[in-house]
Amino acid sequence: VAIEQNPNIEGVLIILNTVGGDVEAGLAISEMLSTLSKPTVSMVLGGGHSIGVPIAVSCDYSFIAETATMTIHPVRLTGLVIGVPQTFEYLDKMQERVVNFVIRHSNIS
Repeated sequence: VAIEQNPNIEGVLIILNTVGGDVEAGLAISEMLSTLSKPTVSMVLGGGHSIGVPIAVSCDYSFIAETATMTIHPVRLTGLVIGVPQTFEYLDKMQERVVNFVIRHSNIS
């Protein structure tokens, strides 16, 4: 909101070097960036792995350094999993959200 309301901010530059992180938080950041009315640019330096991919492609323009890498993998959990059918359904829906976001915002087919 502060970015949208501040007339001194002309755009947003996101510099990424990440191994990934929380899927829910990453998708929230990606969705927020993709809806900004001001220009957005992402630059991947080093790594843009896992949930870093949706963040990178959420911007109006995405650049990846020649030496950078990006990895997409299935959503997974660590630790003890209780309720296997429910957990599988949750992971399946989460994976679908990530894939659909990347497809919509990356201009690849």
